[in-house]
Parts: sequence; C-alpha cells; structure tokens
Amino acid sequence: MNGRVTTHGFDLSGFDLWSAGTLFKNISFSVLPAVESSGALGFEAAFVRFDNLKGSRWLNFKIGKFELDNMISEKRFLFLSSNGGYQSYHFVPPGEQLNAFGLGDNQLGAELSGHSVNSYTRYGVAEAMTRTSLLARRFRSGKSVCSDWVFTPTLVKGRLLP
Repeated sequence: MNGRVTTHGFDLSGFDLWSAGTLFKNISFSVLPAVESSGALGFEAAFVRFDNLKGSRWLNFKIGKFELDNMISEKRFLFLSSNGGYQSYHFVPPGEQLNAFGLGDNQLGAELSGHSVNSYTRYGVAEAMTRTSLLARRFRSGKSVCSDWVFTPTLVKGRLLP
C-alpha cells in the first residue's frame, strides 16, 4: 500500500482574550473579545452582574451578552471529539429557516437568577433579544425576545436540598 502523509503546524483559527473580575462588592464583569480566523472582531461575551440584591443570594441580575444557564455549558468540552455532544442546543427542525435560535449561543439580554447556599438548587429567568425568530421577521421589527426559564432542584432521599 503506497500513500503520502502530509503534516502541518498550528492553525490559528481565532483568538480570544477573556477578562473577568470584581468591580465592587457584589458587582462583577466578564468581557470576551474574539478575533475570528477571517480577521473579524466581535464580542463572544460582555456582561455585568449584580449579586446579592437586597442581601439575598436568590436575587442576582445580569445584563449584556452571556451564555444561557444550560444543563452543561457547551464552552466546556466533555469529550475529545469535535462535536462535544451539544447538538441538541442548536437543533432546528428540518426545513425551518425563520426560527434558528441557538440555545447554546451567547445571547444579548438580561437574566434574574438565584441559588441556595451550596448552589445545589438554583433558578434563572433570562430574556434574550434575537433577530432570527419568526416574530421578528413577521412583524419586520428586526428583533424579538425569547425567554429561557431554568429551575434546577437537587433531591436527596425525596427531599429538596436548601
């Protein structure tokens, strides 16, 4: 069997420079500018979060462009394959072209969230603006709002953990 093997070096498919931190007590930020392989510059994420509103860990408010509270973040690879198992976050029914909202994509919007002492139980309510929804196209507004509601309880022996 004769064949030819070709090897290459690095592929700089893009560049991200993540910065996150605390601005003041209970006010944090995250900024993730990205340079694509085409040279285009954009922001994958940029948000400000206000924590412990009214002294409660159950009231936190985030505004900007951020990842929705999915079961597992697609930004963290679970497998060594290229697909990572996140296809359901970007599922669009065959033939659908008007409502191509990607649950795994970072969204521009606002989120109210909270959690228990150990974060075993948490909730999140996010409102995200999108240009790809059926409503945005039907009413020609160019934008619409999608809601993402998440409640993650933890049960041990049939009892909800605080």
